[in-house]
Amino acid sequence: MGRILCDFRALLLMHSPFYNFQRGGGIISGPVVVTPAPWPLVLRPLKLLAQPGDTGLGDIIERVVGPIGGTAFKAWHLKVFGRPCGCSVRRDAWNRKFPFP
Repeated sequence: MGRILCDFRALLLMHSPFYNFQRGGGIISGPVVVTPAPWPLVLRPLKLLAQPGDTGLGDIIERVVGPIGGTAFKAWHLKVFGRPCGCSVRRDAWNRKFPFP
C-alpha cells in the first residue's frame, strides 16, 4: 500500500504546475502561469469522486487528502517552517490546469 501511495504522490508531483522539469526538477516558488490541459489517463478515475461545486482536480485532491492532513498539518507546517504550506495555491493551480469540461 505504501508503494502505491508513493507512486500516486510522484504522479501528482509530475503533473503539478509547481514542479520544474526543464531545470532538472525542483519546486518552483512564486506565481505560476497554468494553461488547461487534458486530464492524464491515470487521473481520469478521480473524476468519479467529483461533487457539485468542484471546479477541477484540486478540489478532489483537497477533499481526499484533507482528512489526512487538513488543518492540523497546516498549523504544524506554519509553526515549523514559518510559512504557509501553499495548499490553497496548489489546489487553485491544479483546478486551472485540470478543470472539469
